Amino acid sequence: MESELDLRPMFRALFRRWWLIAAFATTIALVIAGVALVQPPVRSATANLLIIPLSNQVTLDPRFVTSDVASNSNAPLQREGMIALASSNTLEDIVLANLSPDFGPSRTLPRSLLEDIQIKVEGDLLQVIASDRDEARAKLIAETWAKSYQQLIEELYNGDARLSKNIEAQLTDAEQRYNESQQKLETFIASSTLAELEQRITNLQTLLTNAANADQQLYVDYLKRVREIDLVIADARTVRDQVANGRVDSLGNALAILSLRSRAAGTVDLPFTLNFNDPAAIGEGTTVSVEDIDQLTAILQQRRIELLDQAQGLARSLAAGDGDLIGLASQIRQRYVKELTELVRQQEVQSSQQRLFQQRRDISFESLKLLQSKSDEQQIARRSPQIEIQYINASIDQPASLTRRIVIDGVVSLCVGLFVGIFLVLFFDMALPALRRLNAAPSATGEVAAQSEPKMIG
Repeated sequence: MESELDLRPMFRALFRRWWLIAAFATTIALVIAGVALVQPPVRSATANLLIIPLSNQVTLDPRFVTSDVASNSNAPLQREGMIALASSNTLEDIVLANLSPDFGPSRTLPRSLLEDIQIKVEGDLLQVIASDRDEARAKLIAETWAKSYQQLIEELYNGDARLSKNIEAQLTDAEQRYNESQQKLETFIASSTLAELEQRITNLQTLLTNAANADQQLYVDYLKRVREIDLVIADARTVRDQVANGRVDSLGNALAILSLRSRAAGTVDLPFTLNFNDPAAIGEGTTVSVEDIDQLTAILQQRRIELLDQAQGLARSLAAGDGDLIGLASQIRQRYVKELTELVRQQEVQSSQQRLFQQRRDISFESLKLLQSKSDEQQIARRSPQIEIQYINASIDQPASLTRRIVIDGVVSLCVGLFVGIFLVLFFDMALPALRRLNAAPSATGEVAAQSEPKMIG
């Protein structure tokens, strides 16, 4: 069978000792009320903060974007984090550091300042309630706590000051590197001979080019003279056919041979001279023979061969780059070519050094410009925060009336006294006798067992 719990002995004990419970509760209530009457009340002060969420994004350089941290995080989690920071030990250390000049001990027992702080949130309004025996100290604690919290949130959410300092330090180093690279470039340009080398290279190139052009023009002139001789020889053969066949009178033949001789006079050296004292006597006593024309043709062909050999030799010299031509002698040209090669080498060495200095200067300038843009972004971001915390005010709370405080403390202490009295009555009237019976039961069981054992006969 299941045993039922009998509560009647408990109620009988409470009823029998009711006067003890009432006396104990009344005594405690009177003591607490007396202490509340004598002890000064704990004062409190409230500091109000308004949290205004903002949204912005600063972009001065497409490679770096100072984005809105608030828009990238979850709003409820962000609010929970901000509330947790308002009652954190980190903020307590900051407040104690800010209070150290004017804040002295006011408690007989060591306790944490955080125990006297209560955080309440109503929408975007955050209230810091500080408690202390002195109302001025309570207001000072609440005000310092609120301003320290405002400073902490601005540092965490509105741009880290360490990042700005780091960027400023890098900006200073970049500016120093740029100035050094620019100074090195200017020093190199001042000490280099690039302008002189370029002028000398231009002069030598012009000289060698003009000499080569003169040689080429000479080759062209040789070919032109060969072509002219070919034309004169062709005309001479025509005149020879006319003289051999007798198709033209003597005067016409004389004029034709005279024309050939005059044309050939600028091309070859004839074994006779052209001298006309009387133009009317050109056709008198002048006989043109085939032998004269053949002699003129042979002279022209010999001259043609000589000019052609000279043109071919000039072509070989132009192709090989050697030989003494009309432009420059071979030794002089080779000396100029070697000098030009050395000047070009020196120019390339100094140009490569100058390009290296310019590249370093340009890289330093790009780094300086990039860091300057990032620094401007940080400054604009600090002026345009993602979360704005506005400190409103700090005021001393009105204390409760003495009567109300005594009544509340009396009622609370009376309830506590009743509970403690009931516990003591139940303990002494029921729990303690039960424990005694449990302790006495094993002893009685041992005595009975001893009596039932047979006696041993020695």
